[in-house]
Amino acid sequence: MFILCAVLTSFFAATAVSPASQATFDPATLPVELRDGGSDRKLRGGLQMGTVTFRAFENAITIDWIANALNNSTLAPDASLPYDLGTDSIGLHAYRHASQTLTTRFYPTACSVLDGAHLLVAGVTAQGVTVIERWEVVWPSPMPALNTDPATGRTHVNVVTPPIGTRERWYQSAPPVQRFVRNLSGLQRSTGSVQAALVQFHDSADILRLDVATHQLTVLASGNSSVGALGQIPSLASNGPRWVEFGDRDGIGFTYMLRPGMPKHMGGSPVGAPPVLVLIDQNRDGSLDQFLELSPSECLSNGWWDLANYNKWWLY
Repeated sequence: MFILCAVLTSFFAATAVSPASQATFDPATLPVELRDGGSDRKLRGGLQMGTVTFRAFENAITIDWIANALNNSTLAPDASLPYDLGTDSIGLHAYRHASQTLTTRFYPTACSVLDGAHLLVAGVTAQGVTVIERWEVVWPSPMPALNTDPATGRTHVNVVTPPIGTRERWYQSAPPVQRFVRNLSGLQRSTGSVQAALVQFHDSADILRLDVATHQLTVLASGNSSVGALGQIPSLASNGPRWVEFGDRDGIGFTYMLRPGMPKHMGGSPVGAPPVLVLIDQNRDGSLDQFLELSPSECLSNGWWDLANYNKWWLY
């Protein structure tokens, strides 16, 4: 009898569910700026590119695809060419469109294109655990080739909707912590594969580095202390919402512009918002070297919002 009681006690102890794992997260408590948004760069493959967005309440990542002969690394869109709404084309280059919706196992709060074959997707689970995953984009081989209609001379290329392969979890918070990821951005390199990503949580405006190989997080900058490679950045102390934009500015390097407020489709930057923060990778080697804090008027007067100052801006 004693043995039976001991076995039953061990069984119930092993199968008991902790209070943290029983907790149910209410998505209505998500901050409004984390309920929908998108990647700071396009996902590209062959002659097509995709705009990646998320919708937290729908547990959805959506990729809106467009394929065209101009969507490559050598040609920029030519604004002087007529845009034909009737045929959805520029000049003799017809567009093809497709939309692809992917279901997440959590409420997404941020996403980013890590590289041409991977996405980073972050969110919070039904138990309130903050997670970051890397998703593999499985491109077909070969990709669709250009086709020209001999009768019209119009060129088009078909769109593919690549499936998602492995979904590898790189980070999860310990319950009941609900940090929420606010910003994600792969730290690009001019040569070689991406080795890290920029991460910003909602409960702290600190800038962190997520290592691709080890999945470890390290602090790069803080608003309240001098820790990290970039040290203290005063404007981070306000901890207001920001959204990140990637660029490759001529004579400056790779730039990660954290603009205050919310994206334009969610109301834009409020009056009296903190300065625009620009993180700079001067050597384009995937390591952030310096930062600038600029007012909106300084951004305008110094050409930070002028696409002409960015190398191959159409790629991003």
